[in-house]
Order: sequence, then C-alpha cells, then structure tokens
Amino acid sequence: MLDLQRGLRRTERPAVGMVELLHAAAELSQEDVKALEASNRLRALATALERPLTPAPDLEWLCDRAIAALEALCGVAPADWDLLPPTSAAAPSAQPRKTVAKPAPLAEITLYLENLRSPFNIGSISRSAAAFGCSRLCLSPGCANEQHPRSQRAAMGALGMLVITRISLFELRRQQPNAVVVALETGGIPLEEFRFPRQGILVLGNEELGIDPSTLAAPDVRRVSIPSYGDKATLNVGVAAGIALSWWRAS
Repeated sequence: MLDLQRGLRRTERPAVGMVELLHAAAELSQEDVKALEASNRLRALATALERPLTPAPDLEWLCDRAIAALEALCGVAPADWDLLPPTSAAAPSAQPRKTVAKPAPLAEITLYLENLRSPFNIGSISRSAAAFGCSRLCLSPGCANEQHPRSQRAAMGALGMLVITRISLFELRRQQPNAVVVALETGGIPLEEFRFPRQGILVLGNEELGIDPSTLAAPDVRRVSIPSYGDKATLNVGVAAGIALSWWRAS
C-alpha cells in the first residue's frame, strides 16, 4: 500500500493487477465484522482507481484512509516516521500555473536556535522559518544536527530553502551589529504589546531550560513572551516559534 501511495504521489497509475488485488482484499475482509471499515476503504480506493479522470490528490487521500483502516484492524499505531517524504515532482495540470509575485518581507528576521536538543524541533522550526520568510536560520554549536532523519522529515524540504549557519550568538551579533536581539522567553513583554524592529534576531532556547541566562542578562536583549490563558504555562518551542514569527510579520 505504501508503494501504491508513493506512485500516486508521483501521479503514476497502478497496474491493473493492483486494482484487482484491492477488490479481492475488500471481498475477503468483508467476511469479518471487525474488518468492515478496512473493506469499505479498500473498495472505495479500487473503484476510484478504475476511473481514469479521478484527480491524483483524491486517490492519495483514499489510499491514506485505506492504510489507516488496515493499521487499525491490525492494531498498529500510526507514527510520524510512516509519513512519506515530499516529492519535488510537480503534478501535471491541464491549466498552466500562474506565477504569483510574493510581497517583499516586511522585516529582515534572523532566527537563532540556542541549544535545541530535539532534531524534530529543528526541522519543525525550519519549516516555519521558510514559511515566514526568515532571511537566515542560525544554530548554536550545541544544537542537534539539522541533517538528522527526524529533522529532515519534520522540515518537509524547508532545510533546502534556508541559509543555515552553525554559529555562536556572540559571533552572530558581531556580524549583524544593527540587529535587535529579541529573546522569546517567559517573564517578558507580551507579544501583542511589543514593537518589533525592522531588522532583528529572534532567539529560541533549549526545550527544558530555555534561553541561556547570560543571553537574557545582556542589557540590549529584549525579552518577549507569549501570554498563556490556560493551566499550562509553556508551549512546545516549535509552536512558540511559529506564533512569534507570525506576530513579527503582522506587526
């Protein structure tokens, strides 16, 4: 089924034998009450594959649902490493795609990650950095490897869209002396009250310990916080990065 899903992502139609196999599997699983959901999903996928005009994205959705039903039937829990990596091949289209000019970034933001230990968080944040148009992504020497498989999967291709540098914050500030350093940490000015600069460095800290106290102690570092309104006072660092970048872009 995963091979079928990979082929559909590349807009490749499966062989006739695959469709017949799906129909046969649907008939077999229909005999078991517990397998009715999987049977229905397999039949829907097989029927859609027989229609030559069914859009590839629709087929991929049906395939994904069939896989989920089979996993549930077998007692297999879904996991993030089951996700397929993105493909660089563009799906063919009957209509020529129009090129839409993107607006110029409102601010030049360098995103600095200080001692993040999770490869997943590195990848997730790089995806947000690429989406919000950060000019540069910098990692402290103590950060996890951005080439780790979990980082690559979470990034969904974003790592290749960014200028990534492994550098100390001290050296980065020497390179960008006019950039305002904004530290995202608890106990600071609420995001909605902070006036973001046009050129700045956004610092995100370690998942457990936060930003280094020596960084926060610098007199010219601005500490800002995301207000919390529920019982939980902290957020995942990747989620926090997306919120902060969204506020910065909107300011």
